[in-house]
Amino acid sequence: MGTMISEKDAAAYLGISESRLRTLVDRKQVPAYSVGGTYLRFKTTELEGIKGLLTHAADPGTERIFHQEFKKTGRFERFIEFVRANDLYLVGIAIIAAVLYFVFLRT
Repeated sequence: MGTMISEKDAAAYLGISESRLRTLVDRKQVPAYSVGGTYLRFKTTELEGIKGLLTHAADPGTERIFHQEFKKTGRFERFIEFVRANDLYLVGIAIIAAVLYFVFLRT
């Protein structure tokens, strides 16, 4: 199971610009995970495979990536990834809910 990294870190890891990375994500050539509907996260294990597929020609505008089908993940696997990416927030919500319960309902 790979570590989740940010869009900026993924672009640096692959040696391409963030805009180029977004283009590859839009074309479904690089798998990305949406966190909170806004922020993209990438698995390092998947990027390792893609890094080997990226080829840079003399002209930076002619970058190519070989098409590769990525394994579809099931709902449970996506849920586990969501929990791992947001564990701190989920713990915070649980603590706040417990405090509110004891303050308002247990008095």
